[in-house]
This record gives sequence, structure tokens and C-alpha cells, in this order.
Amino acid sequence: MQNVSASSSLAKFEPMTIFLSGDILIHVVIGTFTVPTSSGPTGASAAAWVGIDGVTCDTVILQTGVAFTVKNSQPKYNAWYEWYTAPSYDFSGITISAGDVIKLTVTASSETSGTAEIENLFNGQTASKSLTSSTPLCRQNAEWVVEDYAVNNSAVPFADFGTVTFTNAEATGTGTYTPSGAGDPVCH
Repeated sequence: MQNVSASSSLAKFEPMTIFLSGDILIHVVIGTFTVPTSSGPTGASAAAWVGIDGVTCDTVILQTGVAFTVKNSQPKYNAWYEWYTAPSYDFSGITISAGDVIKLTVTASSETSGTAEIENLFNGQTASKSLTSSTPLCRQNAEWVVEDYAVNNSAVPFADFGTVTFTNAEATGTGTYTPSGAGDPVCH
């Protein structure tokens, strides 16, 4: 298992990605991180997530994560899932606060079905969603990402969150893979 870090002092975090080809297919991507305290102007945000596909197979991605947003000068956290090209949806029934340890897992049962799960290891709450899509996954990429994102095709201000480190970053398919072979994450 490998650790992957990102810092908000940089404008963008390039995803740490494992690329697989041939007969090797990604089945599960897992990452754990401690929820940061975010700050900045109202509306500033960032998201930490894990996913399957999205890089070499850029027309589809199965992902789940946590957004950390500033609202009325206070940090707000929401857990979400998405099978892109469909929109993202928030999980209900899970509370997230700064300092909580969150385990993110996406599982591809097939190219058109899978599961997104978030576990709050601090308070014991879990949210899970079974998903299907007519847009098939390629199951070629495993990703651990901290990034700014867009709402209505416009980037939101990037929140200041210090550093987020994914621990126990792992992908499984026909074997077990960690991002160690991909080198250090690139930030700029």
C-alpha cells in the first residue's frame, strides 16, 4: 500500500494514476484520508476522491469522494458518488467533520455495474450506493485525486485545505497494485 499527498498551496493536483493494459482490469480502488479543515472565501471548495477510469478512458469514470467547501466562513463537508457522464449525487446518512478518517472504495462488478462506498472510520457511519450505467467502464485506470472542480462549467475557487494524504492507496484486479510504480504525484 502506498501514500499519495496533495497540498492546497499549489493551484492544481495532478491525479496519481495507475495505467493498466491488456487483459488486466481494475476491479476495486481504495484510499483512506483524514478530512482537512478547509478555509477561504464562501464557495471555495476542493474534493478528494478515488475512481476507476477517467484518464486513458476519459469518457467515463466511477468515483466517490468528499467535497470540502467553505460556506458562511465555516467548512462544510459532503460525501458524494458519480458514474460520469451522469451527474454526481450526495450520500445521505453519513456525517463528516474535519479530522475524521474516511475510507473511499469504488468497485466495478462489471463494465456497466458497480458500487461506491464511503466509510467514516471515526464515527462508524457508512454510505454505499449500487450503480449501473449504459456507458461502460474500460477498467484501465485507478485514481486517487484531490482537485478543484467546476459547477455549471465554471471552476469554483480553490479552498485552502493544507495537505491531504491518501493512505493505504490500493487497486485490485487480477493482482494488487499501488501507485508506487507511478512515481511521486506532480503538483503545479
